[in-house]
Amino acid sequence: MSLAAALAGALEKGGVKNDTAPTYGLHLSTGVPHIDKLVSGQYRGGGFQSGRIVEIAGPPSAGKTLLAQHVMKEAQLAGGAANFRDHERTFDQNLYAGFGGDVTPGVFTYSRPRTFEDSIDGAIDWMRAIRNADVIPFEAPLVCVFDSLAAMVPAEKLFKSDGKEIEGDGKAANMRDKVSLAVATSQELPAFSTFVEENNILAIFLNQIRTKPGVTYGDPRYTPGGDSLPFYASVRLFLSRSMERDKKTKEVTGQTVTAETVKNKTYAPFKKDDFIFKFKEDGTGYIDVIDSMIGHLLNLGKIETAGAYIVWDGSKTYRSQLVPKLHQDYQASLNRLIDMAEA
Repeated sequence: MSLAAALAGALEKGGVKNDTAPTYGLHLSTGVPHIDKLVSGQYRGGGFQSGRIVEIAGPPSAGKTLLAQHVMKEAQLAGGAANFRDHERTFDQNLYAGFGGDVTPGVFTYSRPRTFEDSIDGAIDWMRAIRNADVIPFEAPLVCVFDSLAAMVPAEKLFKSDGKEIEGDGKAANMRDKVSLAVATSQELPAFSTFVEENNILAIFLNQIRTKPGVTYGDPRYTPGGDSLPFYASVRLFLSRSMERDKKTKEVTGQTVTAETVKNKTYAPFKKDDFIFKFKEDGTGYIDVIDSMIGHLLNLGKIETAGAYIVWDGSKTYRSQLVPKLHQDYQASLNRLIDMAEA
C-alpha cells in the first residue's frame, strides 16, 4: 500500500475528509474586452469571477459605477439577478436601463441603506432569500454592488436630527471617529467573504482613492475603510485618468482612464490598460469600447500606422474618422477587433 493510500485510510477512519474548493468558473464581463483580459486573462468570456469580492476604486466620474453596472447586466443576461446598494444616493435606473440593464423587480433590487451594517445585513438577506427559494440554478450569478464604501456610515456614527448620537457613549464614539468604519469592516467582512464564496455571489465595492502624505517609498495610494477590504477582495482595480479636451473650445469631452490591478487572485496582478470614457451633451458618460479597443491594439502594435494615420483595409485614415465608421456595424467591428487582439 502506498503512503498516500495509507494516510487516506487513516484520515477516513479518523473522520477527516478533504473539502472541495469551489470552481464556479463563471466570469462576468465589464463590457470592455481588454479590461476583461486585464482582470481574467480572457477577451471573450472574461471579467470578474463569481464567488468573489472585488474593489473598484478611483476618482469621481471615471467609470467605476458604469463598469459595475455592466457586470450587473451580464449577471442578469446569465439568468441571475443584481442588487445596487446606493449609499451615495446617485443611482439613475433610467441610465442603467438605457444600456440594457433590466430594472424589473426581482431580477433587480435597489436599496438605500442608512449604515454600513444595514447594507451588509440587507445584502445577505437578499442573497439568502434568492438561494433558499431555489428559483434559479445555483450557477446563475448574483451581483451586489455597494456604492460606495467611502460613503458608508458606521452605525455608531449615525446621528439624530438634533445632532446627538443614537448609539454608544458620545465621548468614546468621538475618539473612534477616524477608525469606526475600519472597525466595522473588520468585524463584518470575514463572515461576509465566506458567505459570498459559499453562495456564488459577486460583491463589488466601489471606493475612492486617497494618498498618504509624506510617503517616499512604496505606493502612497489607499482606500477608505481600513485594511479588511484590501485583504478580502480577490481583485482590486484602481482607476486614474487624464482629461481629453476639444482643441477649439478647450471643453472637457472625455477622459482616458487607466485601469490597474493592484491586486488580483484570479489572474496576474499589477497590469495596466486604458479605456476611453466620453461625455454626452446631457452630462452623462459612456465607455467608447470601439475607440478603446483601437487604442489597445495600437499599444500592442497590432494596427499598422503611417505617421498620424492608421492603415485600415489597405487605406490610410485618421483614428477620429475610423471610429465612427466602425460604430456603424458595432458588433461585427468589435468581433474583428477582438480577433486582432487574440491573434
